[in-house]
Amino acid sequence: MKKVSVLLSTYNGEKYLREQIDSVLAQEGVEITLFVRDDGSTDGTIEILKEYAEKGLLTYTAEKNVGFAKSFFWLVCNAPRNDFYAFCDQDDYWHKDKLFVAAEKLSAFSESKPNLYYSALKVVDENLVQTHASTHSGYIAPPAERVFASSLMQNWVYGCTMVYNEELRRLYSIYDQPLYCHDWTMYQIAAGLGNVVFDEIAHIDYRQHGTNVYGFFKSGFNALKKNLKLFFEKESKNLRLTEAEKYKACYYEMLSETNKKYLDELTNYRRSRKDKRAFRKDKIFKEKGIVGFYHKILIAFNKL
Repeated sequence: MKKVSVLLSTYNGEKYLREQIDSVLAQEGVEITLFVRDDGSTDGTIEILKEYAEKGLLTYTAEKNVGFAKSFFWLVCNAPRNDFYAFCDQDDYWHKDKLFVAAEKLSAFSESKPNLYYSALKVVDENLVQTHASTHSGYIAPPAERVFASSLMQNWVYGCTMVYNEELRRLYSIYDQPLYCHDWTMYQIAAGLGNVVFDEIAHIDYRQHGTNVYGFFKSGFNALKKNLKLFFEKESKNLRLTEAEKYKACYYEMLSETNKKYLDELTNYRRSRKDKRAFRKDKIFKEKGIVGFYHKILIAFNKL
């Protein structure tokens, strides 16, 4: 039976936390170690964690608020060593086979490579009633030959679905903490140096409610305002270019010659008009539809 360290970051999550913890502890076919870092909660979250800890069902530490990305990074660096690791949000609900399915798929790869599993999600409301189709409805995962280039441009992975092996945990732990999201950085590491496998079947109920940090993009004026705010906050930092340069500093010598070429193209695209034209013409980076159009705008205005 495979052993999995589940890494849960909490912050004022008392409303749904018990239900999520219970769904994690109910996982079948794997042995669970639940490891929690509280990110400065001021509600009843700590009391709930203490209750489960006293029963021997989890271990937790209460720390100061640093934000979810740095909180998860700390969890990765300090995680109890096991066969696999899984990120966990405080307000979702896991199906009983979530970790077993992931472990089975990851076991097909060599442990010497950083390997990553991710899946679609079932979008539900506060009462776990489905409200949308799968988050990846109609999505086709990038083929192996372009998965790294695709990962540099767009994050297709929700962290709460991710399960990964020890080698990916180790490589991620030497990274200079992610600028934006822990899940995107880990996706890029696995895409460039190991293996990535996508599961189109959802094994998690992705709960949407008023206090989500980042959630499924819903319709409506308030959602539009929220998403525009995220857009300007994120893209003003040249997110892709900054992360690519940090990635290059950590992992460049480990990459294949082909992946080095892709990384060089992105990090050099603003150096001259010639470099920008070459980057824009390389089909390996191109996504279809609205995502591809969005990338063209970012490249034109030097906002990658």
